[in-house]
Amino acid sequence: MELTPQAAITYRFIQWLAGQGHDLRLFMPRYGLINERKFRLHEVIRLSGVHINVMDEDFPMLIKVAPLPGVKRMQMYFVDHEEFFRRKFVFVDEAKNFFSDNAARAVFYSKGVLAALRILGWIPDIIHIQGWFAATAPLVMRTFYQGEPFVEESKTILEITDGQYIQHPLGKDFIDVLSMDDVPDEMLAYIQEPKVGDLYTLGAGLSDLTLWNPHRKRGMKTYRKLIEQHAKRFEDIFQKVDPDKPEATYFSTYQQLLHPEE
Repeated sequence: MELTPQAAITYRFIQWLAGQGHDLRLFMPRYGLINERKFRLHEVIRLSGVHINVMDEDFPMLIKVAPLPGVKRMQMYFVDHEEFFRRKFVFVDEAKNFFSDNAARAVFYSKGVLAALRILGWIPDIIHIQGWFAATAPLVMRTFYQGEPFVEESKTILEITDGQYIQHPLGKDFIDVLSMDDVPDEMLAYIQEPKVGDLYTLGAGLSDLTLWNPHRKRGMKTYRKLIEQHAKRFEDIFQKVDPDKPEATYFSTYQQLLHPEE
């Protein structure tokens, strides 16, 4: 997989945070394009074997880790499940058709990351969520994992990273995927024909802060319109990432959340 501009920015910020002595945990899906042998992935038995419920069906989760190049003593956690992630493509098939189960895959991923945090017993100061595929995490936190220490004691940032798939429909089962977890009807009432943009809208309304990069042109005007219409506390939480100094934006945002009185 090629390193995207967003990934490069994030990597630089991770290097800086790690160099300052901060304790980090990084998660991503174990997409089929990732070469396990090349990147030395290996299973974490302690975190694997948990069954994640999606649409009233249990799916066993595997967690694998690999060292993050260029960052000392830093590991990357990969959430894996054969049916959801071991494909040759990420979000669309060879014919550029959006995978019909992307909503279920996204919920499985969010639940899997949060299940791993619970097992680790780790309570982060900040949970930084990037991209639409992870944007269900704030909703899962406030419903399925409500009351857990890592939910109650952590601040949540949702970052909108790209508008590429905003208009892609999520399928009629999207509401079913979420309603299985007793998500209140009022959280989903405005969604008539579920699209990827709705994931950002839901996530933004339940996060402490939402970031977006103004240089990400595709779909961003539509995203902003959606979030302005539906997200709570929009004017207070919706901030821009400085495209010239993105790492500085991240750090100042962290400081703002952790020390609002300063």
